[in-house]
Amino acid sequence: MGKHIVRRLLLLIPVVFVVYTVAFVFIRVAPGDVVTLLLEEGGGGGTAEAAEHLRAELHLDKPVYQQYLIYTGELLTGDLGTSFLSGRPVTSEIIRRAPITLEITFIAMVAAFLISVPTGVISAVRQNTPVDHVTRVTTVVFLAVPNFWLATMVVVLPAIWWKYSPPVIYKGFLDDPLANLSQVLPAALVLGASYGGVLARFVRSSLLEVLREDYIRTARAKGLTERKVTYRHGMKNAMLPVVTIAGLQFAILLGGAIIVETVFNIPGLGTLTVQAIRQRDYAQLQANVLFFAAIVVLINLAVDLSYAWLDPRVRYG
Repeated sequence: MGKHIVRRLLLLIPVVFVVYTVAFVFIRVAPGDVVTLLLEEGGGGGTAEAAEHLRAELHLDKPVYQQYLIYTGELLTGDLGTSFLSGRPVTSEIIRRAPITLEITFIAMVAAFLISVPTGVISAVRQNTPVDHVTRVTTVVFLAVPNFWLATMVVVLPAIWWKYSPPVIYKGFLDDPLANLSQVLPAALVLGASYGGVLARFVRSSLLEVLREDYIRTARAKGLTERKVTYRHGMKNAMLPVVTIAGLQFAILLGGAIIVETVFNIPGLGTLTVQAIRQRDYAQLQANVLFFAAIVVLINLAVDLSYAWLDPRVRYG
């Protein structure tokens, strides 16, 4: 097990490196000029000499491959760079905002599992009954509704009907837990809606397949109750593909956090990423992409390791 973990962690390096390289190239070739934005924010747009000086200071006067070598050299020393706009190290912004995004995604993931697993089990056990039809239609609706539309409705409709809007000023959980949850919880539930829909459908289909296996018929022949057959013998094996899909969908969950944070005005890493894109803050955007890539790879490593717990037949050499 230990050797397997070490190998997977070593594989993290080339994966993150490829993601970083692709992000670096696409960010640099995208239309827009950060120097122009910086000079306009400074007032009046500046002179040509000021633009050239700033461009040289940020290494933007060099070809893309030279910029890549410079940034990679700094990255290998542990320096993710300095924000072009704020002038602060990008690492400090990630440390400050990442816990907010991780809180939202964690609540969304837990809520999705708490809802989707029982829903999928009930739908599988009561196949082709009215309960099954209702749950299947509901999960398809959650899959079809875009996150940005659902988030907008959650903000707009309560404001129209009950004159209520989520808090605008963000409060940390340690500072004010109730105020924090009143802002984070709606965003997390919106984010987890489509995620839960995917999981519920996979729980249903996977459990239906497992319940047709020979060992399940043997368990029933022994006189075990349907509840014991389902939960003791069926669920663990049925959860293997579900856990796999959950890990793959986590990347989509992080992408959705960018949308819901913007709609609910939550100052997380998603909002910071949108701001970096709009303002052409290359250093901050590259660091955010690296962080997201590392988190996704680590989550998939955790999913891989969970197979041995779910299925004792799985062994890592």
